[in-house]
Amino acid sequence: MLAINDFIEAQLHEADKLDKNNDGKVSQQEYATLAGPADGQQAQGLPPYDIRRQLVMRKFQEIDSNKDGQLDRIEITNYAVKQFLEMDTNKDRFVSDEELKTAKEAEAERMRSLIPTLQPATAAAGSAAGRRRRSRNPPLPRHKARQPACRSARAEGSLLDRHAFGEVARLVDVRTLGDRRVVGEQLPPARCRGSAPLQGRPQAG
Repeated sequence: MLAINDFIEAQLHEADKLDKNNDGKVSQQEYATLAGPADGQQAQGLPPYDIRRQLVMRKFQEIDSNKDGQLDRIEITNYAVKQFLEMDTNKDRFVSDEELKTAKEAEAERMRSLIPTLQPATAAAGSAAGRRRRSRNPPLPRHKARQPACRSARAEGSLLDRHAFGEVARLVDVRTLGDRRVVGEQLPPARCRGSAPLQGRPQAG
């Protein structure tokens, strides 16, 4: 059986272990250590570090009632009281081993339900960058597709310009079917109207 004073003391003791600079508060950086290692053998079998860190920081925001980016002892105590009252389902002012086990299982299930809504920061940044590129460079309609522009000898070998990239995006239609990637259309050799395919830079005579 666990009394409320014992539970509060245990939570404050855990906070003191996170408070590496001994200033009486737990910063976001100090609290983030609860996410565990980013890589290495200890990280094997765990969700990606970015996911774990996001979950930990969500908990930090729940405890940080004044939103100053630090957890003081008053906030930790208030959150411990809130947790205790939620765990004490029979309202006898004690938390039994069974109530503690049920509360831990419920919290673990809540965390698992949040994981699909999260994604690693690098993937999110990549998706946002992709959306920005698509908004600046919308694909051309099929019936008004442009031919790749002719290039001077000085431009040969450079990356496709924006118009040529729009043509490639239109011609190469990649769909995801389960675990297979299927290419809808093949990309023909780039040609200028009325000319042969672009070759390498001509050799000096």
